[in-house]
Order: sequence, then C-alpha cells, then structure tokens
Amino acid sequence: MASIVNHEPFQLIGASRTDTGVHASGQVLKLSIPKDIDPKNLVLGMNTKLPSDIRVISATRASKEFNVNADVKSKEYHYYFSQGDQIPAAVNQIVYYIPEHLDIEAMKLCCKYLEGKNDFFNFCPPSIEEQNTIREITHARIDEANFHPIANNIFYLSIKASGFLKYMVRYIMGALLEVGQKKITINDFQEKLSLKLDHQFKCKAPAHGLHLIEITY
Repeated sequence: MASIVNHEPFQLIGASRTDTGVHASGQVLKLSIPKDIDPKNLVLGMNTKLPSDIRVISATRASKEFNVNADVKSKEYHYYFSQGDQIPAAVNQIVYYIPEHLDIEAMKLCCKYLEGKNDFFNFCPPSIEEQNTIREITHARIDEANFHPIANNIFYLSIKASGFLKYMVRYIMGALLEVGQKKITINDFQEKLSLKLDHQFKCKAPAHGLHLIEITY
C-alpha cells in the first residue's frame, strides 16, 4: 500500500478483528489516502501487492464521517463443519471435521434459543467478566452446505447480530457440537443462556471453520 501512495501517510481501519485462522470473505476496511485514485484502479493496484490468499473484492468512495466500526448494523458469520465421513483435502482448511455422527436436529433446536436478547457470559473468555455480555442475535440456524461434488455431508451454522463478543461464535459452536455429540443436553444449553455458571464448561470450536460472511451498514 505504501508504494501505491508514494510512501505518503495513510490510514487503514478494519471493521472486524478476526482470530488467527478465521476466514473473512466479508471483511470491510476504511482506507484514507492522501491522493485521489479511481476505486477500480485502487483494487487492481492493491491486489498486485497482496499475497495470493488475500484479495480486495471491490472499493467505493466513502465520506470522512463514515465510521467503519460504529456504523455497523449487523455482522453475519458462518461456521462450517463435517460429520462422520472423512473430509476431502480440498475443504480441509475451511471446514471443521467431526469423526462421529451428530444429532443435527438437537443442534437446530438449540439455535432457536439463541435468537433474541441473551446474556452470553458463558460464551466468552473469563477475561471480559466486567464487560456487558448481553447481545441480541437476529438469526441463528443450521443448514446443510452445498459443496457438491467436492464434498458432501457438510453443515454450517449461520448467525447474525449487531455485534459479537470475543470468541463468542466459536464458543456457541463448541456448545452446539457438544449437544450434537450428546455430551450435554438441550437443557444444559438453555442453562448456559439463562445462568452465569461458575464452572462455565466451555468448548471453543477451532478457528478454521469460522467465516465472516457479511457486514451491513
């Protein structure tokens, strides 16, 4: 980027900080540069400088007042997971493989309890105990993904809210997988949403299955 603006000062702010290993095809950035560059040419120029696993999809001019974080209306994440069958190498880096078969219907039922306002104290790191842990989820469901013919038997959690706590989606997915594996019951899952548990039996799903899909303004 520095070479594109002739090494003059510039500012780059991201709308969402993702964990190491999380994919972010829907990431949004605000770039403030000291020269006027046509957005299409900027996209082309940036993509020649970026590594092959990072690509700028599009660019548009924004006002100085636009706040890439404060103006967010919603964020949508997907978590992809495969059950039972050995996962093909082609999707190994973007889908979390579970060797045993899961109770998908029980997991879907738990998603209904996620929607609305809940206290997600049990779905975030202990280090943020003093933070407001109440969030409102507007959409949560599990569907089968279409990776045919590359891979089959892959599902995903789609979840949307105005904002999420650190690791929140991965802790939610971890709890859903525990329900699917019958390690905890649906009632246990509901208890996680209604009580601040001292033992906080947390299982955080691996980062590589999580994808930031869309940020809306």
